Amino acid sequence: HAPKKQHGVVQVMAIAKTGKSIRSLVCGASHTLCIMRDASVYGWGRNDCGQTGVFSEGDAVHFPMPVEALAGLKAVTIASNE
Repeated sequence: HAPKKQHGVVQVMAIAKTGKSIRSLVCGASHTLCIMRDASVYGWGRNDCGQTGVFSEGDAVHFPMPVEALAGLKAVTIASNE
């Protein structure tokens, strides 16, 4: 496994390759959430308690995924607690 700092950089780079840009990013102890310029929300990282907001079959979301429960809403601010 890559160190956490490198892992986070790889995930942000994965978003950049989609052509989207990040407006705001917050990190919990082992997960990350971000608001995109279009006000959509993405999450990734440890997800055993649903902390990424992304439905996942496993305990982790390995790549940035849209938070479907917020689809169609315009996020203004974001926070994380862990």
